[in-house]
Amino acid sequence: MFTDANDLLAAYERGERPRLTFANHALTRGVEMAEQLKLDPAEIRKAIETPERIQLSPKYQVMNLKHGRVCLAVDLDGRGNPIVTTILWARSSDWEASYEAGETEGRSRRFGTAA
Repeated sequence: MFTDANDLLAAYERGERPRLTFANHALTRGVEMAEQLKLDPAEIRKAIETPERIQLSPKYQVMNLKHGRVCLAVDLDGRGNPIVTTILWARSSDWEASYEAGETEGRSRRFGTAA
């Protein structure tokens, strides 16, 4: 169990890979992203196992795991266990392509990459 996002971030920086669960919203996003821009489940696995970039989101205070096109936002549940709350496109070009492909359900159009 972890006390906060900084504690979780420190574990990842030490090379630890705690077990992650996925919120329903994250699962839904993964399916949407697969349908729109052919996101492969292997891309999600790489973000978990071998992230290219690990950082704390200054805006949301969650840990972001980025690999290639994908960014996983990881928060803590009520017991301090890591949970992927959403899956995002890591690059602005993929954000744009997803909107052009019609992936806008319930989301406003934004520019930029995951914070």
